[in-house]
Amino acid sequence: MLELFGHPLSSYTQKVLVALYETGADFTLRTVDLSQPEDRALMQSLEPMGRMPALRDGDRVLSQSSLMIEWLDRHHPGPQRLLDPDPDASLVARQWDRFLDFQVMQMMQQIVDARIFMGEGAEDRVAPFARAKLELAYAALDRRLDGRD
Repeated sequence: MLELFGHPLSSYTQKVLVALYETGADFTLRTVDLSQPEDRALMQSLEPMGRMPALRDGDRVLSQSSLMIEWLDRHHPGPQRLLDPDPDASLVARQWDRFLDFQVMQMMQQIVDARIFMGEGAEDRVAPFARAKLELAYAALDRRLDGRD
């Protein structure tokens, strides 16, 4: 039985949840609240940096949402593959997955972190840079998706 440790508001947890639902894999979601010491300790025991999500499949524990999706595609495939079985053909999917993680989600997370964890005025310094990077990323995505269903 698969166990996903994460939080429903985490975009990285959501990525894995989509893959789990698409494959139809039987799993349990264990909601983690990193503001709670016991949940922080749990995640530190599962993931090298104590971040979420983590996916447990028997004795194996995986971190990094992209790797979890590849694991699910290989070991818990659904009716439709998540990635093209040809490694070269799946590079495009991996490229855009990394693009979204680094150019969109990481920039969004900087704004959230500045608001929640940093001192007074941090958001005013961080947000303009991050928003400018997001605008570039969204423009690239618009170009990529133009004319596609």
